[in-house]
Amino acid sequence: MTNYQAAMQYQAAWLDVPVERLQGESYVNPTSKRSEMIKGYSSPVRAHVLQLEGRKERYAACVSGLEKKLKRKKMSHHKFFWFDALNPAIDYPRVRQLSEADLPAFMCFHERAYPEASDRSWVLDYFHSLVAQRRCFGIYEDDELVSVADSPQVPYLSELVVEPGIMTLPDARKKGYASAVCAAFIQAQLQQGLCQYGLVRQTTRVRLRWHSIWVFGSLVICGECS
Repeated sequence: MTNYQAAMQYQAAWLDVPVERLQGESYVNPTSKRSEMIKGYSSPVRAHVLQLEGRKERYAACVSGLEKKLKRKKMSHHKFFWFDALNPAIDYPRVRQLSEADLPAFMCFHERAYPEASDRSWVLDYFHSLVAQRRCFGIYEDDELVSVADSPQVPYLSELVVEPGIMTLPDARKKGYASAVCAAFIQAQLQQGLCQYGLVRQTTRVRLRWHSIWVFGSLVICGECS
């Protein structure tokens, strides 16, 4: 299965439709699954709209109708990317794949990155799982872990699809660390035959950086409403 095919399978799972129905249109499906708690999310996603190539006006009409129906002022819109290869110009010599020996540093990193978190009981098992699956990469600065790319849960097709989660401590930002750990992380997953995708808000400049890191298969736009 190609990365394109896996990405389409993933979007079809979100919409709860056969993948054969995805033929370059805008799709919204009021499936009963939208009222369920989805793995990796803190609340149900009440709607999911997918726009493939072309016909953006239909996407806009779908979104407008949903916002009125669900009484939401604004949906969350994203660009959805899947990746075929690493840009050969990207270099990440300072990135290391984290191991069990990095657990104390990871715990300290988590406390600094998410000081508002009230429950950290899950972090230990989460880290062990990441290490076992080769899904945790980081950069140290002065013996402190300052930037990490790992793999949050995805709600569907987790045996095929992986999404990078990236966090850099505030004092270590704007040094290229996020791009480097992300590149190392995704390259490792591609080598394992997994489909890598990125989902970023349309309004953020982060999406522009993807073009300097990766060779894309394609992209779509999707909207979510929690």
